[in-house]
Amino acid sequence: TLFPYTTLFRSTEPNVNVAFLRMMEHSDKKSFLVVVDFIGDMKKIFDAIKETAQPYLTEDVDLVVMPVTMDLARNAINGVEPFYRKEQ
Repeated sequence: TLFPYTTLFRSTEPNVNVAFLRMMEHSDKKSFLVVVDFIGDMKKIFDAIKETAQPYLTEDVDLVVMPVTMDLARNAINGVEPFYRKEQ
């Protein structure tokens, strides 16, 4: 389960507005793709996401984090509801 992400965003990353989660497969390798709409320091935010996810990853499942501004990320989340939305 990836529920710790929602806790992480609320408690340590107030600059994350929206986050989307997709599962990708490429050459028999699975990856969680987390697409993030945020303001602030991308490296700090992405490192915190990766650190939180680490216990949930295996040799067969990796993590990719992308900003929503990338074309590939926007295409991947087209029509997908976010799993996290910052409370107003």
